[in-house]
Amino acid sequence: MFTAARVYGLGYAIVFETADPVLRVAACTAASAIVLVIVLLIAIVLLRIARKLRERRERRITHDWRPLMAQCAVAAPTEFPHLRRRDRDAFLQLWNHHYELMRGDALQNLRLFAVGVNIRPFLFKGLRSLSVRGRLIAATTLGHLRASTAVPELKRMARSRSATLSFTAARAA
Repeated sequence: MFTAARVYGLGYAIVFETADPVLRVAACTAASAIVLVIVLLIAIVLLRIARKLRERRERRITHDWRPLMAQCAVAAPTEFPHLRRRDRDAFLQLWNHHYELMRGDALQNLRLFAVGVNIRPFLFKGLRSLSVRGRLIAATTLGHLRASTAVPELKRMARSRSATLSFTAARAA
């Protein structure tokens, strides 16, 4: 037999210390499950907000940088806007996308554009990144830039256990 008090109006029982141990374990388990569900809901909401903010930033970057990259089809720009640190990954994805779409002299113009924005130091840091995505983007971009100074690092990366990293690095080298 157990002792319980009724919370009037809510219909929930509060288990006292003198209650049956099985009932206490069940109540603690239920309370833990409720807390975990709430934590998961909060995490889902925060991830969704972060994704929406990232998508908004990527749209802004595309809006700001796409005209300059499209100009590279005709001639390399002479003035280069400042690239914010937090925008670099999205910029590199956009740059690689344009590079793979263009042909001929436009490729050299895009290379000059990337050098003008001073993206190379970031790429070498990206090769040593903990993020696989960051390493893939950096290796692909260095391959497109034909950066001979990155070849030793790319060859080392080509021996990676990850098939995707290995293939991307070998292709870039």
